[in-house]
This record gives sequence, C-alpha cells and structure tokens, in this order.
Amino acid sequence: MWNRKTFAGLTLIMGFTFGCSKTYACEIANLMVSPITSSPVYDIQQGGVYPLIAEFQVSANITGDECTFRILTHVDDGVDFLSSITAKRLNFEWHAATGSERIGGWLGTLTTAQPSMVLRMRFSADQWVPATQYRGDISVFVVDATLARNLDIPHASYDLFVDVIPATQIQFYGISQQRYELNIGRLHSGKVISQIPRLYVKSNAGYTVSFASEHFGRLRHESNDAQWDIDYRLTANEHYLDLTQTKALLRSAQFTSSHLIPLHITIGDTSERIGGTYSDSLQISISPSLSTIP
Repeated sequence: MWNRKTFAGLTLIMGFTFGCSKTYACEIANLMVSPITSSPVYDIQQGGVYPLIAEFQVSANITGDECTFRILTHVDDGVDFLSSITAKRLNFEWHAATGSERIGGWLGTLTTAQPSMVLRMRFSADQWVPATQYRGDISVFVVDATLARNLDIPHASYDLFVDVIPATQIQFYGISQQRYELNIGRLHSGKVISQIPRLYVKSNAGYTVSFASEHFGRLRHESNDAQWDIDYRLTANEHYLDLTQTKALLRSAQFTSSHLIPLHITIGDTSERIGGTYSDSLQISISPSLSTIP
C-alpha cells in the first residue's frame, strides 16, 4: 500500500511596466512683502470692531508647471503685537482670504497660477495704549515646496510702523448722558456737597480737563441780578479750581485707561441773600496734552 500526496500550487505571473514620470522644475525667486496700506494709523475713537486693518501683498516669481510653495508670515519671530520703545503692546490678529493661522503667524500658499496673496493685520478696538509709534518686523519664509530646485530661498521682510494718535474720553461715572443737573438742596454758608457723580476719564496720553463756569464760580439768583451772587469753591482730585478764570485746568502727565476724579463743592457766604433758586452751569471738557506724548 502506498500513499499518494496531492499538492496544490499557485503560479503568480507579475508584469512590470517601466516608464518615466513627469518631472517638475519649480523655481521661486524675488519673494517680496509690500504694504498696500500706507502710513497706517490707529485711532481708538474711530469706532468699529477694527479701527485699523493694515494690508500687505506677499508675492514671488514662480516658474514651472503646477508648482506650489507654502509661505509662513510672522512678526518678530512669532508674536501677535507691535511694540513701542517702552515695550507697550498694540495687539493684532492675522486674516486672509486663503490660508490659516498658525501659532506665531499666517500660513498661506503661492502657486504658479496664483503667485501673490493679500494678508491683513487687524487691530481690534478699545486698545488704550500710549499714543506713540509701534513697530514690528514682518518676515516671510518659504517653508516647503513641491520638487523645488532652489530650496535655499532668502526670506523677505518689511518694517511696519503704526502711529497711535492721542485720544481722550470723559463722562460722568455711571451716567450715559452728557448733561447732568445737580440739585444741591437748601443753601447755607460753608455747606459741602460731595454727592456729585465722579468724572470718568480715559486717555492714551497726558491730558487736561477744563472747567468753565457760566458765572465764574458764582451761583446766580433766578432774577439774574448779579448783586445776589453766592460764591462757591470747586475741587477736583482735592485740587482747588479757580473758576473766576475763563477756564480752570486740571492736568495729568500720565495716560490712563480708567481713572475716576471726585468732585466737591463748598458754598460761600449766603448771609444777606434773598430767597429763591440759585444756579450755575459748568462746562467740562478734556483734551490730550500733546507735550507729554513720547
């Protein structure tokens, strides 16, 4: 008796086709970044979400078919702010129609068909930074390329300067209207009125608050007869203001994003005055002190 073994086998027939793939000869040269927005200025009081949008064009000469180069643009090695000489920051965010934001910059693409792109630096509202000039170095790099023959490509750069112009705001704290009527009640000599809304000041430079009294520091009787005038004394931040002048000034050399100024009124001599209603009108305004701007 003998055993018969059956073997099963597969035969694989493989064929190879040898040919040549298309060779891409991609080159990029003259990488540039140039401003579209000239002399950019940041004005806090302009309003809107972005008081300043600075635009730039990144471009290059690209030769070759279907070539793609990814481009990274950043400021000062990857920060999202411009700096003043005193290291204050003016913040911005990147934006463009194509590409995406990366930590420290914007990643976009230049191609044979589209060898340029527009980038935007959007500066958001309500940045109460000192009024001065802010600077940043915009740099553009090729981070990779498709079959590029010249990978050692110099980067492009541009020094951006933005001027923040002086701006001031003043209002009564907690009150939206610009006009406020203060009833100080019954008058008597030496009466002190301290229940006055404080002044709320914002300024990105040194500032001057001006006080102008219609009757030059006197309460006038409803008859408008000056012989019954009652003198009063006004203090702001514990500083006496001489309202007998055309304008009494309160100055500060410091910028502030939020400062409250308390007001106090002290009534003068009320003896030998007739009964009735006495009043005065104070005009209060603010302006930047340009001499304090760095």
